[in-house]
Amino acid sequence: MRRCPIARLPIDRLDDLAALLRAQEANPYRVKAWEAAARQVRSLAEPLAGIPQTEGRAGLEALPHVGRSSTSAIDELLHRGRLTLLERLRGAVSPEDLFATIPRLGAKLAERLHRELSIETLEELELAAHDGRLEGAACGCRGNSDKHGQTIACLGCELGSCWADINGEGR
Repeated sequence: MRRCPIARLPIDRLDDLAALLRAQEANPYRVKAWEAAARQVRSLAEPLAGIPQTEGRAGLEALPHVGRSSTSAIDELLHRGRLTLLERLRGAVSPEDLFATIPRLGAKLAERLHRELSIETLEELELAAHDGRLEGAACGCRGNSDKHGQTIACLGCELGSCWADINGEGR
């Protein structure tokens, strides 16, 4: 069965993601999971876009070999026409664009975090929350009722708490 190029986009991007992960020597189980999701999507008799329209995310997750991560990826591809994970792995996403995907963190604040704290990755942002650099960045702003300073402080608390929970430290 031949599909139009737009309908092939999610399949092609899932294939690209699996190939890139394989080339980067990622966990073989992760690679196989993305390959299986791509095969499953390719084998569908109905258009992929129709599943979330009629059945929601649950319809995608109910497909064999399509888990939460691949459901999110397919959803992003269908709604935005791009896959942030693939772009990040390719190095095509700027830190500002990556940070702007975090709730309550808009483009201006994302740019400020990158510029003022030299944070490049989500991991570095998480570390900055844990080691107090986000709170330090917020201190100079709070007195001026800078909404960015308040957001950084809240983000620092949230990411710091997450970091503590992940490491079993609790807060």
